[in-house]
Amino acid sequence: MTSPGGPTPKKSSGLGIAALILGIVALVFAFIPLANYFGMVLAVVGLILGIVGLLIKNRAKGLSLTGTILSGLALILAIIMAIVYAAAFSAAVKAVSEAGNSITSTSSSSPSTSSDASSGKTVDVTYEVTSDAATAQSISYFTINNGQSGQEQANGAPLPWSKDLQLKQNGVLDFSTMSLTAQAAQDATTITCTIKVNGVVKSTQTSTGSFAVVSCSTDGK
Repeated sequence: MTSPGGPTPKKSSGLGIAALILGIVALVFAFIPLANYFGMVLAVVGLILGIVGLLIKNRAKGLSLTGTILSGLALILAIIMAIVYAAAFSAAVKAVSEAGNSITSTSSSSPSTSSDASSGKTVDVTYEVTSDAATAQSISYFTINNGQSGQEQANGAPLPWSKDLQLKQNGVLDFSTMSLTAQAAQDATTITCTIKVNGVVKSTQTSTGSFAVVSCSTDGK
Protein backbone atom coordinates (compact mmCIF):
# COMPACT_ATOMS: atom_id res chain seq x y z
CA MET A 1 0.00 0.00 0.00
CA THR A 2 1.29 3.48 -0.86
CA SER A 3 0.51 6.77 0.91
CA PRO A 4 -1.44 9.50 -0.85
CA GLY A 5 1.69 11.61 -1.05
CA GLY A 6 3.86 8.96 -2.77
CA PRO A 7 5.64 5.62 -2.21
CA THR A 8 6.08 4.34 1.33
CA PRO A 9 9.65 5.04 2.57
CA LYS A 10 11.81 1.96 2.83
CA LYS A 11 12.55 0.85 6.37
CA SER A 12 16.10 0.85 7.61
CA SER A 13 17.76 -2.55 7.71
CA GLY A 14 18.70 -3.93 11.12
CA LEU A 15 21.08 -6.30 9.39
CA GLY A 16 22.77 -3.36 7.70
CA ILE A 17 23.27 -1.63 11.05
CA ALA A 18 24.71 -4.80 12.55
CA ALA A 19 27.00 -5.26 9.57
CA LEU A 20 28.19 -1.67 9.85
CA ILE A 21 28.97 -2.02 13.58
CA LEU A 22 30.76 -5.32 13.11
CA GLY A 23 32.76 -3.89 10.19
CA ILE A 24 33.92 -0.92 12.28
CA VAL A 25 34.91 -3.10 15.27
CA ALA A 26 36.64 -5.61 13.00
CA LEU A 27 38.55 -2.79 11.30
CA VAL A 28 39.87 -1.63 14.68
CA PHE A 29 40.82 -5.16 15.78
CA ALA A 30 42.60 -5.81 12.47
CA PHE A 31 45.58 -3.72 13.63
CA ILE A 32 45.90 -5.30 17.09
CA PRO A 33 48.19 -8.36 17.40
CA LEU A 34 46.27 -11.54 18.28
CA ALA A 35 43.02 -9.54 18.44
CA ASN A 36 43.11 -9.41 14.65
CA TYR A 37 42.13 -13.09 14.58
CA PHE A 38 38.95 -12.20 16.46
CA GLY A 39 38.58 -9.30 14.05
CA MET A 40 38.55 -11.80 11.17
CA VAL A 41 35.59 -13.58 12.74
CA LEU A 42 33.68 -10.33 13.24
CA ALA A 43 34.47 -9.27 9.67
CA VAL A 44 33.13 -12.54 8.26
CA VAL A 45 29.91 -12.22 10.29
CA GLY A 46 29.54 -8.58 9.27
CA LEU A 47 30.13 -9.50 5.64
CA ILE A 48 27.41 -12.15 5.75
CA LEU A 49 24.92 -9.85 7.47
CA GLY A 50 25.65 -7.06 5.01
CA ILE A 51 25.10 -9.30 1.99
CA VAL A 52 21.86 -10.66 3.45
CA GLY A 53 20.71 -7.09 4.13
CA LEU A 54 21.34 -6.20 0.50
CA LEU A 55 19.16 -9.10 -0.64
CA ILE A 56 16.13 -8.26 1.52
CA LYS A 57 13.49 -6.35 -0.40
CA ASN A 58 11.88 -3.12 0.75
CA ARG A 59 14.80 -2.29 3.03
CA ALA A 60 17.23 0.59 2.75
CA LYS A 61 20.47 -0.66 1.17
CA GLY A 62 22.86 2.10 2.24
CA LEU A 63 23.80 0.74 5.67
CA SER A 64 24.02 -2.84 4.37
CA LEU A 65 26.29 -1.75 1.53
CA THR A 66 28.53 0.28 3.86
CA GLY A 67 28.65 -2.55 6.40
CA THR A 68 29.53 -5.05 3.66
CA ILE A 69 32.36 -2.88 2.36
CA LEU A 70 33.79 -2.19 5.83
CA SER A 71 33.57 -5.84 6.84
CA GLY A 72 35.28 -6.96 3.62
CA LEU A 73 38.01 -4.37 4.07
CA ALA A 74 38.46 -5.36 7.73
CA LEU A 75 38.78 -9.03 6.75
CA ILE A 76 41.48 -8.30 4.17
CA LEU A 77 43.44 -6.05 6.56
CA ALA A 78 43.15 -8.55 9.43
CA ILE A 79 44.59 -11.33 7.23
CA ILE A 80 47.45 -9.10 6.02
CA MET A 81 48.32 -7.91 9.53
CA ALA A 82 48.20 -11.47 10.87
CA ILE A 83 50.78 -12.48 8.27
CA VAL A 84 52.93 -9.42 9.08
CA TYR A 85 52.81 -10.04 12.85
CA ALA A 86 53.59 -13.75 12.39
CA ALA A 87 56.63 -12.93 10.25
CA ALA A 88 57.83 -10.34 12.78
CA PHE A 89 57.41 -12.80 15.65
CA SER A 90 59.33 -15.48 13.74
CA ALA A 91 62.16 -13.03 13.01
CA ALA A 92 62.31 -12.00 16.68
CA VAL A 93 62.52 -15.62 17.84
CA LYS A 94 65.30 -16.30 15.31
CA ALA A 95 67.22 -13.22 16.46
CA VAL A 96 66.97 -14.26 20.12
CA SER A 97 68.11 -17.78 19.23
CA GLU A 98 71.11 -16.49 17.26
CA ALA A 99 72.01 -14.14 20.12
CA GLY A 100 71.91 -17.07 22.55
CA ASN A 101 74.15 -19.14 20.28
CA SER A 102 76.57 -16.23 19.99
CA ILE A 103 76.76 -15.88 23.79
CA THR A 104 77.33 -19.64 24.16
CA SER A 105 80.03 -19.57 21.48
CA THR A 106 81.78 -16.62 23.17
CA SER A 107 81.60 -18.34 26.54
CA SER A 108 83.00 -21.62 25.22
CA SER A 109 85.85 -19.82 23.47
CA SER A 110 86.96 -17.96 26.60
CA PRO A 111 89.58 -20.60 27.53
CA SER A 112 91.27 -20.03 24.16
CA THR A 113 91.26 -16.31 24.85
CA SER A 114 92.90 -17.00 28.17
CA SER A 115 95.47 -19.21 26.46
CA ASP A 116 96.13 -16.60 23.80
CA ALA A 117 96.80 -14.09 26.54
CA SER A 118 99.82 -16.18 27.45
CA SER A 119 101.22 -15.93 23.93
CA GLY A 120 104.66 -14.43 24.12
CA LYS A 121 105.60 -16.67 27.04
CA THR A 122 108.33 -19.10 26.03
CA VAL A 123 109.39 -22.42 27.51
CA ASP A 124 113.00 -23.57 27.34
CA VAL A 125 113.19 -27.32 26.74
CA THR A 126 116.37 -29.39 26.86
CA TYR A 127 116.60 -33.00 25.69
CA GLU A 128 119.60 -35.04 26.89
CA VAL A 129 120.79 -38.60 26.17
CA THR A 130 123.77 -40.22 27.90
CA SER A 131 125.26 -43.72 27.71
CA ASP A 132 128.41 -45.65 28.44
CA ALA A 133 128.77 -46.05 24.68
CA ALA A 134 130.23 -43.38 22.40
CA THR A 135 127.14 -43.14 20.20
CA ALA A 136 123.42 -43.87 20.22
CA GLN A 137 121.77 -46.10 17.65
CA SER A 138 118.99 -43.49 17.20
CA ILE A 139 117.39 -40.54 18.98
CA SER A 140 113.86 -39.29 18.28
CA TYR A 141 112.38 -36.19 19.91
CA PHE A 142 109.39 -33.84 19.78
CA THR A 143 109.89 -30.42 18.22
CA ILE A 144 107.84 -27.53 16.84
CA ASN A 145 108.48 -25.27 13.87
CA ASN A 146 106.29 -22.32 12.84
CA GLY A 147 103.54 -23.51 15.16
CA GLN A 148 103.54 -27.05 13.69
CA SER A 149 104.54 -29.94 15.94
CA GLY A 150 106.51 -32.92 14.67
CA GLN A 151 109.21 -35.50 15.39
CA GLU A 152 112.89 -35.27 14.46
CA GLN A 153 115.42 -38.07 14.52
CA ALA A 154 119.20 -38.32 14.81
CA ASN A 155 120.93 -41.59 13.92
CA GLY A 156 124.37 -42.52 15.21
CA ALA A 157 124.49 -39.34 17.29
CA PRO A 158 127.66 -38.85 19.42
CA LEU A 159 127.08 -39.06 23.19
CA PRO A 160 126.51 -37.31 25.45
CA TRP A 161 123.85 -35.67 23.25
CA SER A 162 121.65 -32.65 24.00
CA LYS A 163 119.14 -30.49 22.13
CA ASP A 164 117.84 -27.09 23.28
CA LEU A 165 114.45 -25.82 22.06
CA GLN A 166 112.58 -22.64 22.87
CA LEU A 167 108.86 -23.29 22.51
CA LYS A 168 106.25 -20.54 22.51
CA GLN A 169 102.93 -21.00 24.28
CA ASN A 170 100.28 -19.84 21.82
CA GLY A 171 97.26 -22.00 22.53
CA VAL A 172 98.28 -24.38 19.73
CA LEU A 173 101.19 -26.25 21.30
CA ASP A 174 100.21 -29.32 23.33
CA PHE A 175 102.88 -29.82 25.98
CA SER A 176 101.58 -33.31 26.77
CA THR A 177 103.21 -34.50 23.55
CA MET A 178 106.74 -33.45 24.60
CA SER A 179 108.79 -36.65 24.34
CA LEU A 180 112.26 -38.09 23.82
CA THR A 181 113.12 -41.67 22.79
CA ALA A 182 116.61 -43.15 22.32
CA GLN A 183 118.03 -46.56 21.40
CA ALA A 184 121.40 -47.66 22.71
CA ALA A 185 124.22 -48.87 20.50
CA GLN A 186 125.27 -52.51 20.34
CA ASP A 187 128.22 -52.01 22.69
CA ALA A 188 126.19 -50.09 25.32
CA THR A 189 125.12 -51.50 28.66
CA THR A 190 123.05 -48.51 29.78
CA ILE A 191 121.32 -45.49 28.23
CA THR A 192 119.54 -42.58 29.93
CA CYS A 193 117.17 -39.89 28.62
CA THR A 194 116.30 -36.63 30.38
CA ILE A 195 113.86 -33.80 29.63
CA LYS A 196 114.36 -30.43 31.33
CA VAL A 197 111.85 -27.55 31.21
CA ASN A 198 113.22 -24.13 32.14
CA GLY A 199 116.20 -25.90 33.70
CA VAL A 200 114.09 -28.24 35.86
CA VAL A 201 114.23 -32.00 35.27
CA LYS A 202 110.72 -33.13 34.37
CA SER A 203 111.43 -36.67 33.25
CA THR A 204 114.38 -39.04 33.32
CA GLN A 205 114.54 -42.76 32.54
CA THR A 206 117.28 -45.37 32.21
CA SER A 207 117.36 -48.67 30.31
CA THR A 208 120.09 -51.32 30.28
CA GLY A 209 121.35 -53.75 27.69
CA SER A 210 122.54 -53.77 24.12
CA PHE A 211 120.16 -51.90 21.79
CA ALA A 212 118.03 -50.96 24.81
CA VAL A 213 115.29 -48.39 24.21
CA VAL A 214 114.54 -45.61 26.71
CA SER A 215 111.71 -43.08 26.56
CA CYS A 216 110.90 -39.87 28.46
CA SER A 217 107.83 -37.64 28.27
CA THR A 218 106.37 -34.66 30.10
CA ASP A 219 103.51 -32.16 29.95
CA GLY A 220 105.94 -29.29 30.45
CA LYS A 221 104.12 -27.89 33.51
